[in-house]
Amino acid sequence: MATNVDIPVSNGIEATPPMEYRPKAYDWPTSNEKGYTIQEVPMGAKRPRKAIVVGAGASGLDFAKFQQDRLTNFECVIYEKNDEMSGTWTENRYP
Repeated sequence: MATNVDIPVSNGIEATPPMEYRPKAYDWPTSNEKGYTIQEVPMGAKRPRKAIVVGAGASGLDFAKFQQDRLTNFECVIYEKNDEMSGTWTENRYP
């Protein structure tokens, strides 16, 4: 085994290194020839999310409020082509 990382030894037996140190400890490759890099994070770990909402009508505003109230680590950007909000009801008139 490579010795790039200090691994604790107990009773003459090497302990398993923490997950984030294993690639260096075992000389595992962490990127390929095209530059893709593997991020060593446990599956299911929370990470920031981003969403783009097209239209500031009822559905777009409802989604923005939902994500603000119930989701964590979440960023939302709303794009609207008109000068004001309200979506379809500003564009169209129905009998």
